[in-house]
Amino acid sequence: MYFARPDALAGSLLDTLLFVKPQIFFAVPRVYEKFEERIRLGIKDASFIKKKIVRFSRNQGTKYVDNISYGKGGTPLMYPVANFLMFRKIRKAMGLDECELFAYGAAPLKRKTFDFFKSLGLILYNNY
Repeated sequence: MYFARPDALAGSLLDTLLFVKPQIFFAVPRVYEKFEERIRLGIKDASFIKKKIVRFSRNQGTKYVDNISYGKGGTPLMYPVANFLMFRKIRKAMGLDECELFAYGAAPLKRKTFDFFKSLGLILYNNY
C-alpha cells in the first residue's frame, strides 16, 4: 500500500504512480479532475488526425463501459483498436497501465469527469 505525498496535486502524484504502478487506485475526485484536465490539454494540442483517432476511441470506450455496466454484451468489435491506439498509452503515461480497479470517494464526482473516464474505457467505482 502506498500513499501519495502531501504535494501530490502540485505534481508529485505522477512520479509516485509511475514508480508504484498500482493494481488498485483509490483517489478523491479532485485527482481524477486533474487527470482529466491534463489529458484534455493533450487532446486539444493534437493534430487533426489524432483528434479523429481520439473521437473514434472515446466512442468505443463509452460503448465498452456501457456493455459492461448494463450487461449489453461483450467487448465492442473495434475496442481493441481503440485500446491499442489510445487507451493503453494514456494509462501508461499516468502510471496506471497495470491498474485493474479505479475508485473514488470522500466527495461526489462530477458527471462530466465520470463520463470523460467512461469514454476512455475506464469504470470509476464510488466507494464510501
